[in-house]
Amino acid sequence: MTYSLAFLPVGPFEIAIICALGVLIFGKRLPDVGRNIGKGIVEFKKGLKGVKDEIDDAVAESEDEDTQHIEASTTEDESPQIDATVQAEKVTESNQKQA
Repeated sequence: MTYSLAFLPVGPFEIAIICALGVLIFGKRLPDVGRNIGKGIVEFKKGLKGVKDEIDDAVAESEDEDTQHIEASTTEDESPQIDATVQAEKVTESNQKQA
């Protein structure tokens, strides 16, 4: 069975070698590297939170607009139905009087 380089199984020995190489390469700068990585993660999370807040605001605005549109169309639609009902009753009454 062949593995590509990206899918090699990584065991505890390999992780120890990687950590040792990291200490040798970065040496005294290792705490700064860790701190900068931590700051990068925090900034990334803030960015994600900002995007999520913008999406939530847009959805809330869209729902408000839809609600207002539905209320407006309901109010407009009720008037003609009432008028048609009143007219139908008048026609029925006039037909009954003529008969």
